[in-house]
Amino acid sequence: MPSRSTTMALSVAVAAVAALSGCNRTPSPSDAIPPSTSTLAPPATAAPVASPVVAPTSTQSPPATTTTQPAPTSTAPVSVMDCAQAQDPIEALVCEDAGLAALDRQLADVYAQALEHADDKVTLRTGQRAWIKGRNDCGKAGVRNDDQVACVRASYQARIVDLRIQNGLVTIPKAIEYACNDNRVPFSAAFYTEEPRAAVLTLGDDQAIAIESPTASGTRYVAKGVDFREKAGKARVEFHGKQLDCTAKP
Repeated sequence: MPSRSTTMALSVAVAAVAALSGCNRTPSPSDAIPPSTSTLAPPATAAPVASPVVAPTSTQSPPATTTTQPAPTSTAPVSVMDCAQAQDPIEALVCEDAGLAALDRQLADVYAQALEHADDKVTLRTGQRAWIKGRNDCGKAGVRNDDQVACVRASYQARIVDLRIQNGLVTIPKAIEYACNDNRVPFSAAFYTEEPRAAVLTLGDDQAIAIESPTASGTRYVAKGVDFREKAGKARVEFHGKQLDCTAKP
């Protein structure tokens, strides 16, 4: 039977072996190292860190602020005549009517161009004064106001076309010849597409500038004492009392 001292020695040895064995064993889950207490999240689950916003360093100037301009009204075109000094009723009418005032402005521009190109400026100025007198005749007593407006409008339009033609401000189109029921006198028409659109109608030695007029079908050009209507090459013409039925020649 072992002595007491021997028993105690064996106990100490067993305890030492147990202690050494405990140092080499695989740690159990309960023995895992506790999570770090750092405030930084682990890289796998970290939210992306936003980079500071840096203002662009482009040297281009920022776009200029655009000021919105009011849309022009129907009365935007103004007459070139001094409306405060208008004495003739037709001059007052031109100042009051936006459409006529616009034509007055257009005529002034075309007349200025004609003066630049005209070889005989004296004759051109004389003709313009004569035209003004004829325009003002639209206000003769007994003429209704709406007829006055139509008369003045036609006068301006014909004068604009005439100034362009006589002073080389427009290309002269080739005239179309017509065979008419009264073939004793040749009839032709030359069509101008610039505004105001017009046709120069020639019957023998007589000529008229007719202005395009709205119509349901075909084309129509009118002037005082002149009415030209055409559709599909067939034309009916009233030319200062003469009635013509015409067909465009090939």
